[in-house]
Amino acid sequence: MNARPSISWTLLCIGMSQPAAAQSILELIPFGGSYIPFTVFATTETIAEAPQGGPIRTSEFREAIGVLTGARLRLSLNDNVKLQGSGAYVWSGWRERQQTRIEGAQAVGFSLQGNVIQATGQILYQPSRTNAYGSLGLTYMVRGGDAWDEDKWVSGTEYNKINIGAVVGFGVNAAASGSLNFDISVESHVYQVDKVEAGFVLPGNKPFESKGFQADLVVTVGIPISLIAR
Repeated sequence: MNARPSISWTLLCIGMSQPAAAQSILELIPFGGSYIPFTVFATTETIAEAPQGGPIRTSEFREAIGVLTGARLRLSLNDNVKLQGSGAYVWSGWRERQQTRIEGAQAVGFSLQGNVIQATGQILYQPSRTNAYGSLGLTYMVRGGDAWDEDKWVSGTEYNKINIGAVVGFGVNAAASGSLNFDISVESHVYQVDKVEAGFVLPGNKPFESKGFQADLVVTVGIPISLIAR
């Protein structure tokens, strides 16, 4: 008697009885990472007194590279499209970088510590049969701390502490071992705003030149936690 049909039927029944791998509908993703500002937000020149006269150094002001921590909520609409909301706290102020123009001039940088609170809303697209995704959305930023406190700097200084911009990102879900996964993302935050409205520079300096276009890079690593699965 040929036992092959019965063996095949048994294997088929076993295969049908195995539950399908659960897919997350709603995930919480705690994360940490780096905040890397790319652009200068203001420049100025220090002018020597007579009889020498003329600029003796150039100063560039930019936000400092910082660390951040936060969390995301990610909702799957289907196998390819997801919605995501994120919040993060960034430890970052600003720093001055000086370049001397004449021999013997002293270059002394200055810095103040501060923070940035970020909130983003994004739509994600993940192609079928891949663990990579692209994202597009909006970001909302609020700056604070000593770096963005007008009373801690030159009298008459006025900052733009709230910025709204666009976010373009790329990410990947990388399996570590067993059920442990890492969500790794790289995002570019771009916005058009003068971070300083008035004042800001020390006496003896030219009025600052404000740079309106700003671009920041945010790199994060998170651990997805499934809240609702199917």
